[in-house]
Amino acid sequence: MLTLEKIKSKIDDAKSIVVICHVSPDGDALGSGLALRRFLINYGKADVELLCSDEAYSKIAFLSKREEIKRDFPDEKKFDLAIGVDVANAERMGDARKFYYRAQDRFVVDHHATNEFDAEELYLVSNASSTAEIMYSVLSFVSISSINRDVAECLYTGILTDSGAFYYNSTSSNTHNVLSKLYEYDIDANRIYYEFFKKTPKNVFKLHARVLNNAVFENNSQIAILSFHQKDFIETDTTIADTEGCINKIQDVDGVVIAIAIAEVDKNSYKVSFRSKGDVDVAFCASRFGGGGHKNASGCRLNGSYYDVYDKVTQIAKSVL
Repeated sequence: MLTLEKIKSKIDDAKSIVVICHVSPDGDALGSGLALRRFLINYGKADVELLCSDEAYSKIAFLSKREEIKRDFPDEKKFDLAIGVDVANAERMGDARKFYYRAQDRFVVDHHATNEFDAEELYLVSNASSTAEIMYSVLSFVSISSINRDVAECLYTGILTDSGAFYYNSTSSNTHNVLSKLYEYDIDANRIYYEFFKKTPKNVFKLHARVLNNAVFENNSQIAILSFHQKDFIETDTTIADTEGCINKIQDVDGVVIAIAIAEVDKNSYKVSFRSKGDVDVAFCASRFGGGGHKNASGCRLNGSYYDVYDKVTQIAKSVL
């Protein structure tokens, strides 16, 4: 696996750098990516881009400017260094993976135990709460003086969201140690928590309300399934990015062990999210369909009719109970 010394050397040698997030980006991917981009600029790198093949997670808007997160570049574009953040395999980069492999040098910073990248291009801490937690160690090693409040708030966002506001078992003493360092930058932690866990636009509230009202419970109510259809997005003026967080509400129902959200991306194409409690491993569920993630939170993409997808994910969930 890569060392921090090797990472610093790769960064120091590069003139142009692209930071790549995974598809269906969450707070950790974008928080880590934004933090890294801003850090590199502070460090003196003039040509730094942040790339994500999918639409940015809407709640990240308060932290970023629209032009900071790019969806694509001209095909001929090349970089000296590509850095993947929070990506467990190349497929999770979506179309952006072509820029990753086209770069002269590359590496990935991640915390997924299911990571498939070769060790020589990987900096992995699988027991970390988030990639943002690891990213603090990377950035502070490269140049502690290049971390400022903007960088710290992005890192805090990644840790807060991927730890479930410090609820998940992956939260550790090191997580809180990193948080204590970030507080030294006078971050607005209350605002970040509000933006991600409390603030809800009215149309998003209506989307969640209608989907929660139609929740289905299986296997003696141990499994709860939410379904987002294109009709739901159209009638509430929302997008698939607005599904974020709804699964946590159904997971809180007493007796529910596994929560599943099925969101229609396109005709016969669905994004599936799994959440679980305790020792139930839903990373296994997602991996069976080419996805991945963590023991208690994972996801995948599935093609087929809605009923076919529903049946597949319900059956795999039953198998791990």
